[in-house]
Amino acid sequence: VVDLGQLEDAIEVTPHALTGESFLSAEDELLVDEGNHKCSAFAATGPATRDGQVVFGQIFMWYGYTGVHWNVICDLVPTDGHRLVYHTFPGGIHSGSDFYINSAGIVIGETTVSQTPFDPTGTPQSNRIRKAAQYADSIDDVERILTTDNNGMYTNDWPIADVKTGEVAILLLGTEKHKLWRTGDDMAPFGTPGFLWANNNNRDPEVRKEYLAQPEDRPFDLVFGPWNRDVAFNEFYRDHAGEIDATAAVELWASSPINRAHACDGKITTTEMAERMVFLAHYGKVTLREKFPQGGYRIMPDLPDAIPHLSLGYAVASPIWVTEQLK
Repeated sequence: VVDLGQLEDAIEVTPHALTGESFLSAEDELLVDEGNHKCSAFAATGPATRDGQVVFGQIFMWYGYTGVHWNVICDLVPTDGHRLVYHTFPGGIHSGSDFYINSAGIVIGETTVSQTPFDPTGTPQSNRIRKAAQYADSIDDVERILTTDNNGMYTNDWPIADVKTGEVAILLLGTEKHKLWRTGDDMAPFGTPGFLWANNNNRDPEVRKEYLAQPEDRPFDLVFGPWNRDVAFNEFYRDHAGEIDATAAVELWASSPINRAHACDGKITTTEMAERMVFLAHYGKVTLREKFPQGGYRIMPDLPDAIPHLSLGYAVASPIWVTEQLK
């Protein structure tokens, strides 16, 4: 289902008979849709954090009419692979938001970037990320599984943490191209030792080339331009470098412009928590701004079956503890 939602954007950058034609005015082409601001995430470790260990967070942002339905935490003990916990919707066999922790100490988040071409010979993102969450023992495993038989749909930045080694990374996954930044390597273009963030803004020129069906035949600005959230993440790092912990993460998630009008929740975990598959989970917008369906309201229009999006605060999600109590 998630793949189908990205198909229209993927077709726009897949070569076809109308490649190069535009039916928008110049003014319309310059507009940046608020819907392009979809999620915020960060992964911090080493010199960036208070104890030198991992702090990881993700905010799921989706227009409230459907975002409210991502209200399930699934605890799965498979026959093969690792036990995994993920944030999802009723009946979800993968996250879709995306937020995962597995029993091997791998934490995975996601923020969407602009869609790259569709490869019909590949497999859906939902299939590959579920495999990565269930079977990965390392950052390299996550990269290998997500890039194998990639159909290009649902183009994402994937923040990843390995709490066993204390390393964090971000995998920008296009269709034919991908880029992995990790704290153990060169941190350019971030320039923030131990701190990586993702906010829907593609940083890699090779993946950016995939936004055009024929990039060598049309002018296109490949230069990365910071968004206001990039600036805010940089400011957060400058103010908190060496002191980032779960409390700082809570405060970051409640700040603007990191948290936008259509934010739906907040999740935070640390090395100590992730080792026990525990995380802080906030149902509803973390700034406590509740949303109610209204006629003509762009964030939550009063459509059939629209329900209020309440803000219920943070809770400690500990699926292993709950399972033991149920036994």
